[in-house]
Amino acid sequence: MEAKIEQQQEHIRQLEQEVREKEQRASNVDKAAELVEKLKEQINIQVLIDSFLRKAFSIEISRMFA
Repeated sequence: MEAKIEQQQEHIRQLEQEVREKEQRASNVDKAAELVEKLKEQINIQVLIDSFLRKAFSIEISRMFA
């Protein structure tokens, strides 16, 4: 009977460890998703800046040759 209890306790410890590992992986996935969103925002900002600079450069060139 005692051996059965010890076996069940060990099984519980293993399950608890699995839960901790899965929680850690889920946390890592959440962090990665947040980083992806931040990168998307940075890319969008850079695209807007590039677009603005191209337009400004185009206007300046037009003025030079007007």
